[in-house]
Amino acid sequence: MAAQGSHHIRWFWATHAVHHSPNDYTLAAAFRLGWTSKLSGEAIFNAPLIWLGVRPDLVAATLLFNLLYQFWLHTELAPRLGLAGMGAQHPSHHRVHHGSNHQYLDRNFGGTLIVFDRLFGTFVEERPDIPTATAW
Repeated sequence: MAAQGSHHIRWFWATHAVHHSPNDYTLAAAFRLGWTSKLSGEAIFNAPLIWLGVRPDLVAATLLFNLLYQFWLHTELAPRLGLAGMGAQHPSHHRVHHGSNHQYLDRNFGGTLIVFDRLFGTFVEERPDIPTATAW
């Protein structure tokens, strides 16, 4: 939900666009995060978990794990995961997410899992005949 919100709500996109702005798709792009997220109120996406009783330190640990997992997704060097790629996000899926071509826009939002993108119809497999971005 947070990923879609940061792409579809302009207020949150103003912070998240920094992550999508590099011309080179490298590991450094993984940590290119907007510093204004604390000002924009992105934490509102995690508030329901805390309201439901999940301890705040567990929510923070999950967010940290997600960030660390996404580091390796920002490369063109890692191989596909085969059957594990049915449920887990891998670099090919994430290249689509960063893609600027029409076929790839607003796709593959999952940070660690791709299951919900498959369920809700936002999943697209990377195709060799369609580059993910014109700048690469």
